[in-house]
This record gives sequence, structure tokens and C-alpha cells, in this order.
Amino acid sequence: MPLLLSVIFTLAAISAAASAMGLKCNCPSGGGKFCGTDGECHNLSCAKYYQYGQSGPASQGPNVDEGNTETLTCKDIETTATGPGSELFYGSVSYRCSELLPPPIQTGFNRKCTADGPTFEFTCYELSKGTQFLNFLSEVDSAVNAGMNCTNDEDPGQDPDFSYAYVFDTRNGASSSTAAGAVFNGTAELDKVRATTGTLYSSYKKKPPTSAPTPAPT
Repeated sequence: MPLLLSVIFTLAAISAAASAMGLKCNCPSGGGKFCGTDGECHNLSCAKYYQYGQSGPASQGPNVDEGNTETLTCKDIETTATGPGSELFYGSVSYRCSELLPPPIQTGFNRKCTADGPTFEFTCYELSKGTQFLNFLSEVDSAVNAGMNCTNDEDPGQDPDFSYAYVFDTRNGASSSTAAGAVFNGTAELDKVRATTGTLYSSYKKKPPTSAPTPAPT
């Protein structure tokens, strides 16, 4: 899988896509909210995205999935690994330059939410509110002490910053789509509020229709 996380689309681009779907939320760029299927701006979380990002039970969107009546169940987990070969490729917070060099330092997610309905499977990862980021910050400090610098020729004086990413992955049979972006701007110092309320990975999979059983020959 390509390093899609390195391509951080702006919130404006996501809002434009929402507008193309007939949704006009006017969510402020960098304000920490996403445009829901009900046409309103919502804080980013697995619960909110399940309800308002995937036509869930609270959605009033035009394409409500009648199968989305299952309760979302969440639990804390060990922090997920990131990068190629990991069960969950994407990270939550990254200390990075605008380019891929030097390689970004990432941390994963430590909270998992699931809902399994008759027509869909929804899996979502987020960060719990009390996350301390101790290991992640230790890795960042080591990189800074080792002289981590950005190598962008257009802006050689640029310093790395902390970025807060979301990824929405939707699959329906042979078709799939992935949207990556950020609801918060990056910061020079780690902002734990932005980290725990502005990062998310969700996977929404439509199940194939169930065929009626073939009647036994008489």
C-alpha cells in the first residue's frame, strides 16, 4: 500500500466533496469538525462518524443505510503499530515534514470501535482522551536530538511539526474509496486535545446481499 498518509488533503477539499453530495455545512477550516450526512458540523470521533459520516442510526442524510441500527461498541486496546507490514497501516499523530524525508515519526491508535450489522461492517480506531504519548514523545525527542531537519528545497528553513490525521476507508463490493485529511492544523508542540479529538481511522464495508436459500427439489 502506498504511503497515503503522507498525502494530507486539506479540509477544504473534503468540504468541497461534501458540497458535491449536496451537503452545505460551512465547517470552518482547522476547526476540528467534519461535515455530516445531516448537513451539520460535528466533532470528529468514532461515535460521531458512525452516526453522521456513514448514514448511521442518527443520520438524516438522503442515503440512510437502514441496516445501520447496530450499537457501536468501543474498548481500549494496545497502541497499534503503523507503516508497511502492520495490521493497521495508518497512524494518528505524526511528527513530520511536508515531504517524506526524513521519514515521519508516527504513533498509532489505542481505542477500537466496532459495529456489525446485517448489511455492513464498521471498524474505527481513535485515541482515548487520557493518552499520554510518552513513547511517541520519547521517539520525537531522540530524533530532534539527532538533528532531524526538513529537506524541502523550497523552504529549507522549515521545521517538522505535529500533524493530526484522519482516514475514511469505504468499500462496497469491488469499489472502494479512501479519503485522508485533517480537521486541525499542525502545531510546533504536541497538542493532546487535537491529537485525541482530531485523529481517526474508519473502515466501512458493505456486505454482499444474502441470497435466498434454494428450495429443495420435490
